[in-house]
Amino acid sequence: MAVVTAQEIFGLAQGVRVRLKRTMADMIFQFVASNAPEAAAAIKAIDEQIATVITADDEEVAIRVDEPISLSAQGSMPANHDDITVTLKRGGDGLFEFSIRGTAGGEEALSFSYAGLSAEPASKGFRLAAGEPRLRIVPVTEGVAQIEAYTAPFLEKVPAMMRAFAPNMVGLISLTVEE
Repeated sequence: MAVVTAQEIFGLAQGVRVRLKRTMADMIFQFVASNAPEAAAAIKAIDEQIATVITADDEEVAIRVDEPISLSAQGSMPANHDDITVTLKRGGDGLFEFSIRGTAGGEEALSFSYAGLSAEPASKGFRLAAGEPRLRIVPVTEGVAQIEAYTAPFLEKVPAMMRAFAPNMVGLISLTVEE
């Protein structure tokens, strides 16, 4: 089987500008925010932002938000974030890390990631898994790429009875190519 590349997973070329948008329903987003605040903060930071693909090759795709973002402060998290980047990068072990990171005042202030992800073609896009499926990324078709999340990792602390009502997968982020 051929090795899946980072650029193949997203289908975006270096220099392309995209609009990032949260596609997770509000009710589910609120649930994620209460159970995984780092993930929710990262998703909130990039919602409705224009970003540029700064790297797109076999080993890495990095998409950096074009402008600094001001978020309401939460706990010790600063309100102004710059250099917010969505990255899919292959490590020396051949596995990928998906991350959303940003800095404030030169210090990392926003960080969400999944590491140790294997990538394989799925019926729609590519499934990234670390033991169990974590993400599905659908490359650009008709100007839009999709990142979807399997819900199981977010529901680990939720009673089984409630997990039974959760969908298997939810939208996370869409990336729409800007003309």
